[in-house]
Amino acid sequence: MILALILIIIVGLTYFYIKKDDLTKELLLKVNASIHGELVVDDLAIDLLDHFPRIALELEEVSLFEQKGQAADTTITPILYLSSIDVSFDILKLINSEIEITELSLDNGSIHLLQNADGVLNLERALESADFNEDANKKSSQEYQSSDTNSSSSKNDSLSISRENTR
Repeated sequence: MILALILIIIVGLTYFYIKKDDLTKELLLKVNASIHGELVVDDLAIDLLDHFPRIALELEEVSLFEQKGQAADTTITPILYLSSIDVSFDILKLINSEIEITELSLDNGSIHLLQNADGVLNLERALESADFNEDANKKSSQEYQSSDTNSSSSKNDSLSISRENTR
């Protein structure tokens, strides 16, 4: 049983390494099809050794834009930018179709929040379901007010959150 589990993990990781770029593109296509905004990830890496017995994913150069197509425009500031996101999962729970994040680390990021005249944040609009209220989705970021009470920016060198089991 344990040998079979190890073999499944090795085969799965080999497949991941070989198909990493295709899997990353497919994942981003699915995420971007489900939200109003656009998520961009330059690279995705998997790490078994540093966090063993957990599996870790590292996403590099992560940006979230309010609308699709904005990533191509270098004059538009993303709502969220992180140079890297590291997420660790419990391998055994993952095999049992349970997702338990045991560690989350966000590095070198910034958040640029704006609120439109209707009181909706650009982050809320970006994460809306892609098929949610077509009229609301047509509103552009130009409708956002930039007064001090309605906009916020934050930069952070590093944020790390860990959950330790105490059993």
